[in-house]
Amino acid sequence: IAWVRQCLNRKNIYVHADIVTEMNEVRSVKANFIQHNDRRRPCFAGWSEFLNKHYHNFTQGFTSNYVFEFHKGKCTYTHLISDEPEKSTTINICKFQNYDVTKKM
Repeated sequence: IAWVRQCLNRKNIYVHADIVTEMNEVRSVKANFIQHNDRRRPCFAGWSEFLNKHYHNFTQGFTSNYVFEFHKGKCTYTHLISDEPEKSTTINICKFQNYDVTKKM
């Protein structure tokens, strides 16, 4: 939430409980920390294993881009939406032939 960033601005806070406390100082916010390993409230945290099993890694430097389009198992990315199509990069991200498998995951 954009207006919550102001309450955290210029503060060196590293503990999740302290972040939640600061965020709850904002009048319209009720922040909670989701404990990912609490069996009563499961939250999936095994993303690395899942993603490595089904998808190729992106090429080096992809994080300098802002526009990503995913279509039929491929990702096309470019720095700006106004960039020419020749400046975009397209990679096959699926490790399997039938990208429809991802719809069932």
